[in-house]
Amino acid sequence: MTLRGNRMYTFLDKLFNIVLPRIPRLPRAHRKSFDGRGNYNLGLREQLVFPEIQLRQGRQGAREDIVIVTTARNDEEATEFLTQIGAAAAEAAAVR
Repeated sequence: MTLRGNRMYTFLDKLFNIVLPRIPRLPRAHRKSFDGRGNYNLGLREQLVFPEIQLRQGRQGAREDIVIVTTARNDEEATEFLTQIGAAAAEAAAVR
């Protein structure tokens, strides 16, 4: 699914400020999370970290892969952009 505009910013706000802080053992961000062209990849083991998703009886939560595509020309620009919009994971990746 591709999100753009207000839906994208609402999702990113919720992801960075509600969902990720609720994960007790959040995987550490890594430079490998960037693809070399300014895009950031994040994998979550379960979708259940999103409050809107209800677990159906007898069904396991599925993996969620999130790709944040930017217009940055390189990973450094993408890290700066993600840091500016509130992505603490990107800020941590800049150090490694």
